Amino acid sequence: NICMRECKKLWKKAVDEIEKRSAAYIDQHSAGGNLESESKMKSSRFEDEFTRQDAKQNKLRILKATFLNELSLKRLKQWIEEDDDVKQKGEQAATQEKLKEAKSMHDQWVKKKDSLRIRMPENLTPPSEPPLAHGRETVGVRPAVKGTTNRTTVELMAGLGLKYVHATNMGQRGMEGDLEKSRNQLLKLGYVHKSNFDEGDKDLYDKERRENATLKERQEQERKQKEDSTKAFDEWLSLKDMREQAIKCLRAIPKPVVDESQQKTKQQVPLSTVAASKESGLCIQVGRAVKKVDRTLYLEWASWCDAVFAPNVSIALWDFFAPKSCD
Repeated sequence: NICMRECKKLWKKAVDEIEKRSAAYIDQHSAGGNLESESKMKSSRFEDEFTRQDAKQNKLRILKATFLNELSLKRLKQWIEEDDDVKQKGEQAATQEKLKEAKSMHDQWVKKKDSLRIRMPENLTPPSEPPLAHGRETVGVRPAVKGTTNRTTVELMAGLGLKYVHATNMGQRGMEGDLEKSRNQLLKLGYVHKSNFDEGDKDLYDKERRENATLKERQEQERKQKEDSTKAFDEWLSLKDMREQAIKCLRAIPKPVVDESQQKTKQQVPLSTVAASKESGLCIQVGRAVKKVDRTLYLEWASWCDAVFAPNVSIALWDFFAPKSCD
């Protein structure tokens, strides 16, 4: 058959190659003149077999046997080395394949983990626990509240100070998983972050940035709070300037002076007659003007008019001036 014919061709080709190499080996070693010594050293075990034959034929056969012996040993050594190389290459290839497979599995795991990542807002408070239920048989047992058994990752990880958390699963076949529920929960809280949207959801991210009701309400509150803070600061700054100007003006007005008889009896003067004198009328007029600027200027005004009014009279007049403390 075809296989046998091919084997015979290869065998004949190998025999011809051996004969050719053998002839070259014999020509090379027979030309040296020390053929007998070399043959004795290399192939002493073949001498007994060929002792009765012709010396020339004996030497040629010894050389041929030596050549075949050396060729077989070299071929075996080469095969062993080739086998070792093939084994080593196979082990290296297997190791590289395992490393490649492990790297591929790790990359897939990292990709899946990153796809389940959720960006958490700062200062997110956890949901409140239901109150304890006390009964005759069960004491200190929290009742099962609807919606608390299947909590999302956002609810479980809230209040731990984590920047990123990972959902347990992703929705399939039109059903929401933990990832979608957690992201929707954050959107309801008004937290819109680019990391919580897939790469192909840029339009949805922009839409939520523009139209999220909770986010718009929070931004409006922050804007209003900023405006109120700015207005309150401006009012405080204006009041501070007016207070300083009022103190300067009060110090610039000469202090009223009364005679010794009035000075001795100023504490016994009735409150209904304090405005009878010119000095008293001036003090009352200045006190009303000062209190309209700032209610905390009582000590400055009382010190300015201490020669006319006693402390009890001045504090009573100050409480009577508008605006009153209950306004």
